Amino acid sequence: MGCEGLRSKLRAAEELLSKECAEWKEVCKKDNQRMYAARSKIIDLEAQIATLSKKVEDVWANKEHVEAELKAQVASKDKDLKAKDMEIAELKH
Repeated sequence: MGCEGLRSKLRAAEELLSKECAEWKEVCKKDNQRMYAARSKIIDLEAQIATLSKKVEDVWANKEHVEAELKAQVASKDKDLKAKDMEIAELKH
């Protein structure tokens, strides 16, 4: 094989490597785009989780506050009823 044959083989190998390199760059570009899209989605979901967690905390705090208020109102009403029962008992005597 002469010098020209080796040059021809070298050019063919360079073209093949160049083509493969371009293909790999495109594959990497697509992978990077998918990774970026996935990371963006993960960040969005983490933000939604944080928002929902805060809402759940707020609801629980509000529930506890409402329960405490209701207990206080029930206790007050019970006290009022006992006082009325005592008044009625005194009036009967």
